[in-house]
Amino acid sequence: MNRPFFLQWLSFRGGGLRDRVVRSTIWLAIGNGSAKIVNLFKIAILGRLLAPDDFGLMAIAILTLKWLEYFTETGFNKALVQQKGNIESYLDTAWLVQLARGVLLAILLFAMAPVAAYFFAVPHAVQVVRACSILLIVRSLTNPAMVCLRRELDFKRIFWWTLTNAIVGLVVAVCAALLYRNVWALVASVIAAAIASLVLSYVIKPYIPRPQFHWQHAKTLMKFGKWIFFLNVVSFVGLYADSAIVGKLLGMTHLGFYQMARQFGMTPSHQIALLISGVMFPAFARLQHTEQRRIAFTQTLTMVSIVALPMGCFLTAFAEPLVHLILGPRWQAIAPALAWLAWAGIGIAFIDVSSALFQACGKPALSVYTMIFQQVLTLTLLRPLILAHGVTGAAAAVAIANAVTFVLTLILAHRIIRFSPMELVLTARQTLVACVPFAAVTLLPRQTMRWDYGLALLSVSVSIVVLLPHLKSLLALWRAR
Repeated sequence: MNRPFFLQWLSFRGGGLRDRVVRSTIWLAIGNGSAKIVNLFKIAILGRLLAPDDFGLMAIAILTLKWLEYFTETGFNKALVQQKGNIESYLDTAWLVQLARGVLLAILLFAMAPVAAYFFAVPHAVQVVRACSILLIVRSLTNPAMVCLRRELDFKRIFWWTLTNAIVGLVVAVCAALLYRNVWALVASVIAAAIASLVLSYVIKPYIPRPQFHWQHAKTLMKFGKWIFFLNVVSFVGLYADSAIVGKLLGMTHLGFYQMARQFGMTPSHQIALLISGVMFPAFARLQHTEQRRIAFTQTLTMVSIVALPMGCFLTAFAEPLVHLILGPRWQAIAPALAWLAWAGIGIAFIDVSSALFQACGKPALSVYTMIFQQVLTLTLLRPLILAHGVTGAAAAVAIANAVTFVLTLILAHRIIRFSPMELVLTARQTLVACVPFAAVTLLPRQTMRWDYGLALLSVSVSIVVLLPHLKSLLALWRAR
C-alpha cells in the first residue's frame, strides 16, 4: 500500500513554513479537541446532576444569544488575520467596534428575553436569557491583540488559553450543580469561562487597547468583513435551526434531550477529522497539478474515514449502553438520536475535506452553494420528520441532509480533479473491514449491560488491530517537526 499522501507531503524538503503550518495545525487540533473533551466530561457529570429541562432552558438562552451574534457579526477578526503588514494601528478601532456591538447586543438581548420565552412557550426562560446577556459584554472586552497569535500561527498559546477556559467552566459547573441542582449551574459555568477567557487574553498577549476610532481603518476591515457576515447568516441555519425547531415543536424537555445527543453524537468524529483535513488544506493549496490534487483528495478522505467510519459504527451499535453508562437511565431516550447524529458528524467531516479542495482550487463559491443546498434540504426535512419521530426525526433529518450534500460535493470534486469513485472504495477497503465487527454486533441478541460492554470492548479491539497500519501513519502527524 502507498504511503498516505499527507506523509508524502511532509517529506518534502525545504519546508520551513510547511513545518510551521503542520505544528500550528496540530496545536490547534489539540486545543480544540482538549476543550471539547473537557466540555463533554462536564456535560456527562451535569447530565447526572441536572434534569433535561435545565439543559433545554439553557439551550433557549444560548440559541437566542447566538441568533443575535451571528446576524451582527462584523468579521473584523478574520479581516485582521488576512490584513497585510502591521495591524497594530487597526486593533483599537476593532476593539472599540467590538465593545460597542457587545454592549448594544447585551441591551437588545435583555429586552428580547420575553420574546424568546414567548416563542418557545417557556415563561421562566426570561431570567436565564437576561443573565446570559452578561456574556456579550464580557466577550466584547477580550483583548483584540489575540488575533495576532493566529496571524503568527502561534496556536500553542491559543491552546493554553482555550483549555484553561474549558477547565474553569468545568470546575464552576460541577461546584454550582452540587450546590443548586438547577439551570443556574450552567449559566454560572459559561459566565465563569468567559471571564477567565477575558482575563487570560491580556496575560497571554499583553496589549492595552485605547478607545480610538479611525473611520478609514474600519472601512478597510468592513470590505472583508461583509463576506464573513454573509457566511455567518448562511451557516447559522445549519448550526442552530434544528435545535430551534425542536424547541419550538416539541418543547423545552425534548430540546434538552436533543442538545445532549448533539453534543455526544456530532462532536467526536468531526473534531478528530479536523486534524487531518486541517493539515491537508495547505497541501491542497500548494499543489498545481490535477493528478497531485486527485491523490491528495482521495488519500485525505481515506484518512478521515479511518477515524470517522469506525466511530460512527461504534456509536450506532452501542448507543444505548453508552448513554446508560455516561449519562444514566433518564437520558436513555436520546440513544436513537445519538446514532443518527454520529453519522451527521461524519458527513460534516467529509464535506469539510471537499470544501478545503474547492477553496484551494480557487472555487470558494462551491463551498457556499453546497452549504446553502445542505441547509435548504435540512429545513425541508426537519418539520415532517420531527412531527413523525420527535427528537430522533430531527437527528435523522440532519444526517440525511449531510449525506446527500456529501454526495453532491463528491460530484463537484469529480468535475474538478476527475477521480474514480472505485478508487475511493479501494483505498478505504481496510477501513470498511474494520467496521464489520460493529455491524456483526447489531445482529447479536442483547442480554445485559455487562454483555454489551464486553461486546463493545471486543469489537473495538478487533477494529484497532485491522486499522493498526493506518493508525501508525496518523501517529506520524503528532511527531511531525
